[in-house]
Amino acid sequence: MKRIAYLLIATLVVTFALMGCSKDESTTTAPPPSNNEEEQAPAFSAQPLDVPDSLANETDPHAQMAVGYINMANAFVNYMNFVTPPSKTSFEGVGTLSGPPWIYTWPVNIGPDNNYMVTLTIDEDNDYYTWTVELDGVFDGYSVTNFTLIEASQAKDGTSGELTVYDPESLGIALSVSWVLQNGTYTVTYLMPEEVRIVVTLNPDESGSVEAYEWNGSAFVKVFEAQWTATGAGEWWTWNIDGTPSGHGTWS
Repeated sequence: MKRIAYLLIATLVVTFALMGCSKDESTTTAPPPSNNEEEQAPAFSAQPLDVPDSLANETDPHAQMAVGYINMANAFVNYMNFVTPPSKTSFEGVGTLSGPPWIYTWPVNIGPDNNYMVTLTIDEDNDYYTWTVELDGVFDGYSVTNFTLIEASQAKDGTSGELTVYDPESLGIALSVSWVLQNGTYTVTYLMPEEVRIVVTLNPDESGSVEAYEWNGSAFVKVFEAQWTATGAGEWWTWNIDGTPSGHGTWS
């Protein structure tokens, strides 16, 4: 898929920008580290989806299909690097390192197709932390001005959150992920508009379910569902893109 390819490129570019901007502590323009934890910008801490061993070890092809969808939905954790604040001892840019809000701005120059300024803003209200990544310049070959690449939020109690990545070509949503943690049950919804939607639920006893939907040109249609127990035994269903059933079975 074109957007999947774009997201992989964006992952490499922005990860380089965030993780590779440090060269030498002697060149930093940031103030020295503070021992006051209240001045530290909050970290984005979405929980990865852990495939239960009992499911991962199943050889049934539909069990492995469930694992594949879980891993696809789990790709959202790659974007956690995007909203990680730079280290105070290695940041090479301009920043408000005591917040809220915490604001960091730095340049990225990786050739003519990626030459831009990054602004990471981290803020909070009574219940949520928020992260916004904005770009100005040329990103992935596109000229952008005040372009919001990423928006994310997370409840301070860790029970919910969401992350949205935008497409510099269409300026629309390229990817969105939301999650809820309630009584130990973790539910993640992964969406690529007009392409795929995946809903994964993992229970504390390692039972769970996955549902996958594909875009038929006008709406999302469920094409796969699987449910499994704590021991890894499961049941699966498949549908055609027109919504008609195409298969059903179990594994143990």
